[in-house]
Amino acid sequence: MSVRRWRRSPEGGFTLAEMMVALTLITVGLIATLAVFASSAHSQATERNHQYALRLASQQIESLRAAPFSSIASSTSTQQGMGRTFTVVTTVTTLDAASNGAATTGPVVKRADVSVSWILGGSHTVSLTTEIADTSPGIYAGTAVPTPSGSPSGGPQVTSFALVPSPLVVTSAGVTTQSLTASAQLTGYPASTILQASWTLPNTSAGTIAMTSTDGQLWTGTLSSGSVFQVPGISVNVSLLSPTSQVLTTATVQTTTGLGTPTPTPSATPSASVSATSSASASATPTPTPSPTASLSPLSFQTTTVSPTSIVTEQNNKNSAKGKNSASVTFDCTVSGINPQTLASGTLTYLTPSGSASINLVHDTGNSAHFSVTFPQYSTTFSQGSAEPFVFAVTQGSQTIQKTIYVSVT
Repeated sequence: MSVRRWRRSPEGGFTLAEMMVALTLITVGLIATLAVFASSAHSQATERNHQYALRLASQQIESLRAAPFSSIASSTSTQQGMGRTFTVVTTVTTLDAASNGAATTGPVVKRADVSVSWILGGSHTVSLTTEIADTSPGIYAGTAVPTPSGSPSGGPQVTSFALVPSPLVVTSAGVTTQSLTASAQLTGYPASTILQASWTLPNTSAGTIAMTSTDGQLWTGTLSSGSVFQVPGISVNVSLLSPTSQVLTTATVQTTTGLGTPTPTPSATPSASVSATSSASASATPTPTPSPTASLSPLSFQTTTVSPTSIVTEQNNKNSAKGKNSASVTFDCTVSGINPQTLASGTLTYLTPSGSASINLVHDTGNSAHFSVTFPQYSTTFSQGSAEPFVFAVTQGSQTIQKTIYVSVT
């Protein structure tokens, strides 16, 4: 009996089982590759949406910081972008300074929590938080003005504002022949606060008297004899200004040549009783030769700048609300009306952790209108806040002008 052996044909292919195994392996590989691509695309989409939501939250924070303090409130809104809907929720809470261990006279602060949420394969949320201090009139040098008892406006309460003497003896050219003293009794400001008695004359020129206090109750300042004021026979309205240039009350002073013009009745204001005292010796005062200050023009700030526009500090510890400036900071101002032949000086007042401090401004000898001061890197410890006050003050002759700018210190 013969046995026939089976031989594989040289033209034979893969069996069905081999083909199935190969297709299975290829399919598994393709699925894994597609999964990687899908995961990568999802991650990129999530990151793009996250960046967009973060931008929306930052814009909302900036909008709140730019808004009037009284209008900062909780809100909810929606924004379309990136092919989907983003929900912006703002929660505003008024902080109690005492609950945080701060002085109860600290500024009113609102904390804004902003969250932006969206749906992309699930719920996603980003959140930002900021704290905003009240910098409206009545808030100065980081201290909230307390509400005096019986004050109808809830701000500083003026008891009296007087200009002595009235009538004020002047020459025919309007130069004072005696000193004019401004005094005010009020509550609601710390003793370190500088107030101003300010007036504008019919020829649009203006002047100020800087008023200081030692006890936080009585503020006084003097316009020296020989200063340009007003021609005889004119009633001049003088306003008592807060550090933020808010008019607290007004009074009137009459000018005379020394013939005994009657003292006018001070202008009435709801918040203050105004007194005025006549000079008994006014008619006997001789007319002196005007001093060199008579030729001085009224001073006025043209520009006040800081570079960089915000101060970044390095803290000694994370819980500290103070730190030294991590880069040099320059404050500049230009003042019109400066007479290069007459001595002029300036100061910059700012907050430190222990209170307030002042530094002299450097008067530019090449440009008499320019004053500046630079804080070198790591030279000064500043108090931190979203709007810290820096007060420019420039003096020439009997004139002193002030201007406050607010700088973010972080």
